[in-house]
Amino acid sequence: MHPLHLEYVKRHPFNDFAELFQVIDRLDPKKRDAAMLDTFCQFVKMRKDVRTVQPSDLEPWGLWDDYANYRRFKEACLGLPPNLNESFMVLSIVSYTLSIRFGWAELDRDVMITACREYIAKTSELVKDLPMEELRRSTLGMIEQSRNRIANIDNEIKEARELYSYICENLARPLLQSWRRRLNVPDPAGE
Repeated sequence: MHPLHLEYVKRHPFNDFAELFQVIDRLDPKKRDAAMLDTFCQFVKMRKDVRTVQPSDLEPWGLWDDYANYRRFKEACLGLPPNLNESFMVLSIVSYTLSIRFGWAELDRDVMITACREYIAKTSELVKDLPMEELRRSTLGMIEQSRNRIANIDNEIKEARELYSYICENLARPLLQSWRRRLNVPDPAGE
């Protein structure tokens, strides 16, 4: 566990949405969206308006575009009922994000390879009986993605660790620092 992650959960700083969004706004947008996708999903629901099905909708994650939408996440947070304590919500958002990123950073390589191989084997059998050609192509694409995942698992884990470290350094650290300054709490690292 990254030391800043541990400190964040031990100190449980009290930050408000203004502090949170000031920090998140400074994050690299691609890294922010990658690191916080799971968190966004807890706040942003799919559009309720009728959509025309796009070819990408049948591809894996094709309908997830709404979820990786920082603007909608921010609007949802700022639209929460006033009786919800902001510092509790910020702590929940940051803790959840750190926890998810930690889980990916500590991915068990062998377990992932085994799971992907099992998925490929089972899905390869099922794809033969799929009634629609479009669905069959999409499913074959997912099988190919699983093969690519096995081939690139070491790089995936390396990138997950880098993203976890980035989010600890660039989300947890500034929020801890802001909290310390406001309450005049000494920084154990002397920063």
